[in-house]
Amino acid sequence: MVRNPHPSDKWVRRMALKVVPATLQDLAVVLTADQFGRPPKPHIARPEVLNMRELAANLKIDKEAPKPVLLGRHLLDRGMRPEPEMGKILKSAFEAQINGEFVSEQESGEWLDAFLLPKPAIEL
Repeated sequence: MVRNPHPSDKWVRRMALKVVPATLQDLAVVLTADQFGRPPKPHIARPEVLNMRELAANLKIDKEAPKPVLLGRHLLDRGMRPEPEMGKILKSAFEAQINGEFVSEQESGEWLDAFLLPKPAIEL
């Protein structure tokens, strides 16, 4: 499950979402227990597990999965009406957040401004 000795922030965020309702701490315990129970029965956790735990702690997602920064109330505050399009925007925003495009509420507002800009038409 954890093969990369240097996982990226994005990978750790996605893994935190995959293991819900468990946590990355729980995952690290299970992986380490599994490793310690197999020959040659090492006495130290694998580096990739240690790196994942450290990165998760730095991202503050070791004890719970990432939560969306941009919420429906932010869209309502900008004058949007409650409609299905809001759900699509929030889904795109959360995906961008997991990808590391923003981490704070202020950055999410900047992302939203760029996301809502009219896209140029492509002529065929």
